[in-house]
Amino acid sequence: MIWVDIGLPELVPLAALGDGMTRIARLVLAISAAPGGLVLVDEVETGLHHSALSEVWKAVDAAAAQFNTQVVATTHSLECVRAAGNALAEGGKFALHRLETTRSGNRCVTYDMEDTLAAIRHEFEMR
Repeated sequence: MIWVDIGLPELVPLAALGDGMTRIARLVLAISAAPGGLVLVDEVETGLHHSALSEVWKAVDAAAAQFNTQVVATTHSLECVRAAGNALAEGGKFALHRLETTRSGNRCVTYDMEDTLAAIRHEFEMR
């Protein structure tokens, strides 16, 4: 059982904070367990309110930097992409890869940090 300090007189179980907090704790623990490696996360925003996504990305970035771990995350959420782009803009360690189907097959479209921020500013579809 993991207990957390949320400013109350007593510690509370992590599970009492909901699935989103438990998911983030698992993600940070996975990052710490893969120093110098890679962590894959499917639907990273699951269980999280969109208003918390920026802080989540900052925590993921800090953990990834501390353990020299690359994080590859999938999402269908435009809010999640926006939060990641805005939260990670200064570090320049963010790239967005969008998979799309064409007549000739599948292709990967890559947005670097500058392209991602421009797409966010102009509200382009990039999921």
